[in-house]
Amino acid sequence: MSKPSDDKKAIRIFLDSFDRLLACLREIGGFDRRFTQFSISWGANGIRRDASMDIEDKDLSYVLHRLRPFLLPNNKPDVSFCTTIERVKRVMAYSTRRSPRAKERMAWMEDFFKEIKNDYSGATFRHLMVISHVDPSRQAEEVVNCEKKLNDWLYGYEYHQDQGKQESIKSMEKPLPDGSLRNVFMIMIGDKISAIDRLVAFIRLYKPTLIPEESSQ
Repeated sequence: MSKPSDDKKAIRIFLDSFDRLLACLREIGGFDRRFTQFSISWGANGIRRDASMDIEDKDLSYVLHRLRPFLLPNNKPDVSFCTTIERVKRVMAYSTRRSPRAKERMAWMEDFFKEIKNDYSGATFRHLMVISHVDPSRQAEEVVNCEKKLNDWLYGYEYHQDQGKQESIKSMEKPLPDGSLRNVFMIMIGDKISAIDRLVAFIRLYKPTLIPEESSQ
């Protein structure tokens, strides 16, 4: 198990990574909610996709580059979103272990962390809407708005060029206008950024406890 001092140093690196992500978002004008708004309609000319705005490829690549440290576990140090939550919980538990209200405070934090983890993982999105793809040839149904399919898209088209993952996405999007699934994944990426932002706000609220002084670096 890592020491509280190591956890605190990793939490600071997490914040530094967020500052780089935030600078990126400011540079491109923010991850606009219009990137995640679209509609699909049926008519005499077939299926049509209407999006109020699509993020430019170069801006998306910039965002995904800055987002990657939060997605990848097992880096050294690991500053991924879920690992950082565990670090924060350990430091808070250690720092408040003698407080008479420690259990009450930790219970509140557990509820908060569960909420933002659901936002980050797409569970909140799926609670509102489950988007499924049915493959008649295999009589199989797959959930589209889930971590697995988001990762298929990321590693098929953005982080790598995995042909198998590309084929998985293409087969799901075949009946739909081009770009339809991209908008779905933009919603999920926007939710991840929002969850990370909420975790950062929590860390800064408890800054004296969670972040070491600069002189200790």
